[in-house]
Amino acid sequence: AAAEVGRTTVHRYFPERADLIHAVVHHVVDLSHQAIQRAEPDSGPLHDALRRVVEEHIDLGSILMYIFLEPLINADASLVSALRTMEEAIDQVLARPDAGLNPDFSHAWVRRTFWGLLYAGWETAQAGEMPRHQIVDSIITTLRFGVYDPAKA
Repeated sequence: AAAEVGRTTVHRYFPERADLIHAVVHHVVDLSHQAIQRAEPDSGPLHDALRRVVEEHIDLGSILMYIFLEPLINADASLVSALRTMEEAIDQVLARPDAGLNPDFSHAWVRRTFWGLLYAGWETAQAGEMPRHQIVDSIITTLRFGVYDPAKA
C-alpha cells in the first residue's frame, strides 16, 4: 500500500515472499553501505564521525528493525552473511583506534547498542517527541558517555 503497487504487480516481480525478503535485505545493506560512505567515518574526530553515521542511518530505523527481526532472514545463511557485511562496516566505525572503547563491552554489544539507539531515535522521531537534531545529540551522548570511557573519549 505504501508503495502504491498492487498485489499482482508485487507477485510478478517477487513470486514468493522469500524473493521479496531477499531483495529488501540486499537493498537495505546497500543503503547502509552508501550511508557509511557518505558519512566519511574515517574523517575527523570520532564523535563527529559517529554523528555523521547516525544522521545518515536514522531514517532507516523501521526497515532495519524489520530485517533484524524477520525469522526468514535469520534462517537463510546468505541473508545472514549480507547483514554481517553491514554490521562489519558499523564495527569498523565504532572500533576506531581513537574510540577509547570501554574494555568491559564487547564489540558485539557496542554494535547492538548502536542499532538499538538508532531504532529508538527513529521511533522518537515518529512519535514527534523530539526534533531530529536533538535525537542525534541524544544518540551521540549515549554512545560517548554510556559506551565509551569518558576519560578517553
